[in-house]
Amino acid sequence: MLYAGGVFETAGLLTTTNIAAWDGNNWSLVGGAKGPDNRVISMASYQGDLYIGGDFTTVGIVPANQIARWDGTDWFEVGGGVSSQFWPSVMAMTVFEDRLVVGGWFTHAGGKEVSYIAAWDGAAWHQFDLGFPNFVWSLSVHNETLYAGGDFSSIGYLARWDGFTWKSQGGHFNSPVRALESYSNHLYAAGLFTLAGTSSSFYIARWDDYTQDVADDLSNNTALSFSSPGIVYPSSPADFSFALDFAAKVTIDLFDLQGRRMANLIDRTLPPGQHSVSWAGASGQGATLSPGIYYAKLSAGPHTARQKVILIY
Repeated sequence: MLYAGGVFETAGLLTTTNIAAWDGNNWSLVGGAKGPDNRVISMASYQGDLYIGGDFTTVGIVPANQIARWDGTDWFEVGGGVSSQFWPSVMAMTVFEDRLVVGGWFTHAGGKEVSYIAAWDGAAWHQFDLGFPNFVWSLSVHNETLYAGGDFSSIGYLARWDGFTWKSQGGHFNSPVRALESYSNHLYAAGLFTLAGTSSSFYIARWDDYTQDVADDLSNNTALSFSSPGIVYPSSPADFSFALDFAAKVTIDLFDLQGRRMANLIDRTLPPGQHSVSWAGASGQGATLSPGIYYAKLSAGPHTARQKVILIY
């Protein structure tokens, strides 16, 4: 099913309000003719449900402060939604490391103080680091890294999450990045800018250095090292190896290129020293994952590191 959101009163011959569904042949209502009471700006699929964000305060008869969830049958509010003193809005959504990350113009999420970005885990809202100094226009996951574009000139209008904090990405734009999309191993940015880094670029730009490995600057420390088997075959388990200079609770999670968590390999406290954990391509439910590229994220205390692994049949 394809969902369309925006500001409209009809879809084909159907009377609806700001949202409709397309099955390949016909438009249909999504929970009744009375949809969101204001525009829908963003959408994402998370944990099997459809999430929508925008400027609305209700969907049908359901209170929904700028964000709502559709389970295929009914609409639900999302943890109290988001709010701000002026013009609250959810302008972007994406799934990253098994959480729904939302950005926009808001300073509270579920009553918690945030700064224009927050993460929803299916049950509660969480802060995402210290957030941003101004509103977020766009979010995208590219090569297992989260990017945000927005109205924050101090870091060049485009930022990359490095596992600890937000960093400027590839030099500065001269105007906010309003849209981001990962496509064919490149990250594309769009907005009203005319300069991207040191290059003249009118309204759209492409980031070419997609092979940049976030693990380089995350695991390059003396407290933690992490190595990947590189290629894994289901018939032959392979080891992820890591060394700790300290005792810590250790987790290793596997994510696909869309940022969805597919498996957990370890979650327990370990002493200092050399350790390893085997993986043969199984998901968290025990089924064999599809062949392709995955990323393993190791967390140990305050440290994190990432490595790429390719699953081949």
